Amino acid sequence: MNLTQVSSPREENIVNNSRPLRVFLTVDVELWPSSWHDYRSEFSSAFDRYILGRTARGTVGLPYQLRMARDHGLRFVFFVETLFACEFGHSALNEIVQMILEAGQDVQLHAHPEWVRHSSRPFIATGDRFVFRDFSEDEQSRLIEIALSNLSEAGAKEVRAFRAGSFQANGATLRAVKRSGLGIDSSFKLGAVSDHEAPVVFDRCSVVEGVTEYPLSVFHDWPGHRRHLQIGSCSSRELAHVLRRAHASGWESAVVLSHSVEMMNRDRTGPDPVVLRRFERFCRFLADSSSDLRTSTFDADAESEVSNRPLAPIHSPPWWTLLRQGEQLSRRILP
Repeated sequence: MNLTQVSSPREENIVNNSRPLRVFLTVDVELWPSSWHDYRSEFSSAFDRYILGRTARGTVGLPYQLRMARDHGLRFVFFVETLFACEFGHSALNEIVQMILEAGQDVQLHAHPEWVRHSSRPFIATGDRFVFRDFSEDEQSRLIEIALSNLSEAGAKEVRAFRAGSFQANGATLRAVKRSGLGIDSSFKLGAVSDHEAPVVFDRCSVVEGVTEYPLSVFHDWPGHRRHLQIGSCSSRELAHVLRRAHASGWESAVVLSHSVEMMNRDRTGPDPVVLRRFERFCRFLADSSSDLRTSTFDADAESEVSNRPLAPIHSPPWWTLLRQGEQLSRRILP
């Protein structure tokens, strides 16, 4: 199937939109030990798995994603987690940031307070808390301040955007982002936190607490159900259909999620052939659709291009949902 020709029998508020849709293809770059009990001894292997994606059948992590971006002429946004450097030093973080910058791609800030909670030298007291929304505004400001300092020391310039680990943010997170001098946030995903803790509208970009908020984009994949746009959670048909309909319906931007480890299987022992195939098809689709869909970075224009106009919801055919569920099932079976 030619994904540039994907269509649906259900048309949603089609408008004459001559402007290309800005597609923010965001990648969370982070690494994790298999266990916190002896995580210091696992750091090197965690870097190989979660950052490099090194397997016996090839490398499918960050270097692979950078190569795909280059080969298809795409711009990615890499949200780099930096708090691990407080425990392990800046060498690995420097390697990650320089790898991305040398490829001409965008580096923005990502932070997981779990690294502070398990640190041998925590710079704030965490107790049992390990996600941003569990901390006060002052504490969140401190977390972002240290994370941003780490990223700057690694050589990142023009950092404008922040994403909280696991999308566990609240209003205090946005105020802390503003205090840090950053103008853009992308810390909210539908269903990640309760409604009263998510002071954003999930169907559009908007200004909240003085910060331009880009929530993860969603679509209707089943009656009464919305799904976020993530490489590992949507089929290539769904991804292509949603972005084409979004452009035709007058959306100005869409935010897609991936991870540096997303092309690995669930055990982190080898490539995930289903997601690899899906990602490669998606990159080809974006390259072939560049006149209507423009992959973009969180630049100065992204900070100011905000519309309060409600967006038309995008619906994906239910049979594509069933096909995707079959794909996801096969991922559990394939080695």
